[in-house]
Amino acid sequence: LLLHFIVIKPVQAMSSKADEISLGNLNVEELAVKGKDEISSLGRSFNRMHRSLSNAVQMLDETID
Repeated sequence: LLLHFIVIKPVQAMSSKADEISLGNLNVEELAVKGKDEISSLGRSFNRMHRSLSNAVQMLDETID
């Protein structure tokens, strides 16, 4: 039960968000990240990557227009 809430559930949420983003939906909400463990660190990195990707796509759109 503890493994489910500490590891499995956050990884499933991250996987779901990654699927949405990979299909082109960059407007998904960031992951809610709590704690200072490895899974939390992965979540923060994921959010940072998502923001960077969104910014890069926005910059490309601006240069095309």
